[in-house]
Amino acid sequence: MQEKVVILVVIVVLGGTSATPQNGNQRPSLHNGRIIGGVVADRHEFKFVVNIHRPSYYFAGTIISPEWVVTSAQFAWDDLSTYTIVAGDHKIDTVDGEEQFRNVTKILIHPNYTRSYLSLDTTRFILYENDVALMRVTPPFELNEFVQPAVFPEAGFVPPPVCTVAGWGATTESGTAYSTDLLKVNVPFVDHDTCHASFDSIGRGIAESMICYGEPRRDSCSGDQGAPLVCGENQTLCGISSWGNRCGLPGFPGVYTEISYFLEWIRSSISSVEEDLTPVETVTSCGGRIDVTSASINYLVEGSIRANQRCVWIVKVPYDTIRFRLQSSGLSGSDGLYVTKFVNSVPREQQRVSSVGQNYTLSGGGVVIITLAVGSAPTRGFSLHLFSSGLADQTPDFTGFMQTSGETGNLTYPSHGGGYDNFENALFIIAPATPQQRFISFLAMDLENWSGCTADAVSVYSWLNGMYALITRTCGTTIPPTLTLHESLGLVTFTSDVHITRSGFAFEWM
Repeated sequence: MQEKVVILVVIVVLGGTSATPQNGNQRPSLHNGRIIGGVVADRHEFKFVVNIHRPSYYFAGTIISPEWVVTSAQFAWDDLSTYTIVAGDHKIDTVDGEEQFRNVTKILIHPNYTRSYLSLDTTRFILYENDVALMRVTPPFELNEFVQPAVFPEAGFVPPPVCTVAGWGATTESGTAYSTDLLKVNVPFVDHDTCHASFDSIGRGIAESMICYGEPRRDSCSGDQGAPLVCGENQTLCGISSWGNRCGLPGFPGVYTEISYFLEWIRSSISSVEEDLTPVETVTSCGGRIDVTSASINYLVEGSIRANQRCVWIVKVPYDTIRFRLQSSGLSGSDGLYVTKFVNSVPREQQRVSSVGQNYTLSGGGVVIITLAVGSAPTRGFSLHLFSSGLADQTPDFTGFMQTSGETGNLTYPSHGGGYDNFENALFIIAPATPQQRFISFLAMDLENWSGCTADAVSVYSWLNGMYALITRTCGTTIPPTLTLHESLGLVTFTSDVHITRSGFAFEWM
């Protein structure tokens, strides 16, 4: 299956897609064929199965509520605008009037999802562990005789001898012919030890959260990723199609994500949470990290703050909406208190918080940077409350983090030596206690060298005139020139992609 995933990635074409059918009643054309060993399903036999498509590629998912679909995480990484989800579908190259086309407004990928990693005994690779993602649609599905949510398994789920998988995936072992009709195939259970032994023979491992079903020429295939594995007369959702060794080969069943392992995560992720009545934590320091549901930043409320002071608080709350409210303030018009969204390691949307009693709201989750920038004269302190609510925020934590008020110092990343990892997301905050001009000099630089530094890159931002300004973005092995932090405050970020890794970088500030 690893080989077929590579093929699929190669054929993806970037671009937008509409939430309405193309050419009146026709969809983009696909190859004809049948799922391996399967038959055409009865119309609306599986009312919960949905077709998810990006430009030039289809996969599947399962409705679990009017607003949510569960699917594989393997293809859930693109921009929201590239996805269209179709419910009530049967023949995907024709519109019959029973379909419901929906856009995607939010994607939650399991925080421990991994494409692959080497087992502890270094003898095999574990592929696609925790392969589960949730997609929120707009508007919600209209539940009717054609569209219904699936049934979750009860506690203590025991895999039955035979289950059914349904999808529009490939119908040949090579994964090159696809079906335009929804197909189904009954597949037998393969116990964990037998399945593990089969894949161990090719250096692959089976995690405890995986379940195996299939036999020679009866299997799911490419394009069925995310498709439901259902069991029993009530069509209980038992699994999500994930991976395998090609399709339908003797000795290699299909591997599915076992839904029962993830019920708590799914239910908590799609349940909205209200704000705390009062802040659960009080912060009095000049800067720090806030990762609780609510907090009160009470910085020198009854005291004096020196001229040109800079403080930075990093906020990463559990839910995807944050409301800020300035309770009291002695700040003057020349002082600034700013709230900045930090999206994909880049400072983005920013608001200046200045009116006592006014609410400032940021939605969409992620990291928020609160920056205090005092003017050229001493000022008084303030109290800022923040409250989080809504859905669980799945933004990954930083892979590396440092916040320093040291006048000088240095940092090597990664600190353990060796090389950095794929999917790095590191943040280093330079905020010396004494507000004066500072300099950053790089001592070593060894990153993947890619055009425009769009793969792995170090970026440096300087706080200047009330905003974080990018002063360099670098990669490869060239040492950039010394950089100036005019107002003493700076951010250094490091991100890496899924491919090449190198030894890292080092810098000093003074």
